Amino acid sequence: MILNKYLSLATLLLIYINISVASGRPATIQPATDRIVAIGDVHGDYNAALEAIRLTRIIDNKNKWIGGNTTLVQVGDQTDRGDSEKEIIDYLEILKVQANKVG
Repeated sequence: MILNKYLSLATLLLIYINISVASGRPATIQPATDRIVAIGDVHGDYNAALEAIRLTRIIDNKNKWIGGNTTLVQVGDQTDRGDSEKEIIDYLEILKVQANKVG
């Protein structure tokens, strides 16, 4: 069942926040955005990290940013246990560049 597959990603997708920011609300560190998405503890599992991010609909099936001005927050360990730690770090840097181009 599809639900079971996604429930197994619960450790990767610790927080999924969809916040509408009130207009005029002062930003503290980052400019206010319409949406904040947080994922956590990817532990070096590149494919599971991509799937978790894709579930939030901020990347397409080619792993390109489509999240507009959404803010992606990655909390917890990027590295630690998996075999694809460098790929995760490199990908998040690429995604940062793509997102910054959009705004």
